[in-house]
Amino acid sequence: IHIGILDFNLFKSREFYSRFHLWEDSRHELYSDKMEIHILELTKLNQYDYPKTALLNWAQFFNSETREELEMFAKSDDYVQKAYDKLVNISADEQKRLEYEEREKALRDRSILIISGREQGKTEGLKLARDILRLHKSGVAPDKIADECGISVEQVKDLLG
Repeated sequence: IHIGILDFNLFKSREFYSRFHLWEDSRHELYSDKMEIHILELTKLNQYDYPKTALLNWAQFFNSETREELEMFAKSDDYVQKAYDKLVNISADEQKRLEYEEREKALRDRSILIISGREQGKTEGLKLARDILRLHKSGVAPDKIADECGISVEQVKDLLG
């Protein structure tokens, strides 16, 4: 599940909440009920009136600009109150806040490393495949290709099919 909490309007509809699934285009089959994307467009909260729901309360809590607003939305729901209490606790203790920020930064850095590692792996894999094909087309034997490219003969044969 991915959640996007946006401070801009992404869609033209009046709804502040959208939920997406992955579907096969021609057969309209659901890929998985485990994969969803939830979008909250917070800027719409001030543009339209919505029926009071737990989701609206959470969205308004996220959109709060003052401590008073946070407290008001927290009082209306036990779960939001727990989130508010945790927020107060984290922000009250400078050391906890710094630890939290360091952890968030480490998670972001790790994500960037994984993404860049995948990209680098794809690039290197494509280069290796091109080299293997070039050598094969030049008549080089699979064992020589393996030595040249630093992989096993079995891997060369698998790649050449």
